[in-house]
Amino acid sequence: MKVKVCGITNQTAIIDSLGIDYIGHIFWEPSKRYVSPEQIALQPTNNKRVGVFVDESIETVIKIAKKLHLKGIQLHANEDAKYIQQLKVELTNTLIIKAVAIATKDDLVHLDRFDEWVDLFIFDTKGRLPGGNGTQFDWNILSDYKDATPFLLSGGIGPDDIDAIRNFKKQINHPQFLGVDLNSKFEDSPGVKNVEKLTNFVSSLKSEA
Repeated sequence: MKVKVCGITNQTAIIDSLGIDYIGHIFWEPSKRYVSPEQIALQPTNNKRVGVFVDESIETVIKIAKKLHLKGIQLHANEDAKYIQQLKVELTNTLIIKAVAIATKDDLVHLDRFDEWVDLFIFDTKGRLPGGNGTQFDWNILSDYKDATPFLLSGGIGPDDIDAIRNFKKQINHPQFLGVDLNSKFEDSPGVKNVEKLTNFVSSLKSEA
């Protein structure tokens, strides 16, 4: 099971030591978990950095991705297939991750238009904010997902959800389900993760799920 932890501000080194697969940094200024690329550049380097962008210019995304040697670009708004195609062409060795807000099965329609350019979907809960709303959608909706692009499950996943994730994996048995994306339910305050909760969760998930 892959694990991404999003909203990391200044805990990069310790999060990196927990066996996390992707470390998300939010480069969208209105977010309570915003961190500047300059701040990240001063932190210990790792090969797990994912930059989270919301309707940012392509030029800015490419500049930051190259400067920080990002493993992935996570797009969290209304970016269309043309925008994503251009990023993929410019950043050939970078994962292109597209967050998709889910409320009903209708939100899964036409995602195949991204299959050629997106390496990974993050299925998050539709809410007031582009992400980080801290609530879960009905995971059973994903039984209707038939496309080829792998996905991470996101949206309000907390320390007590190990059994629910394991049951989802067994019951849905979806070949494209790779793991989970964690954020607010593992925080002591916005952008400050509870390391003990994360350690226990990641250890249990990777050994049992």
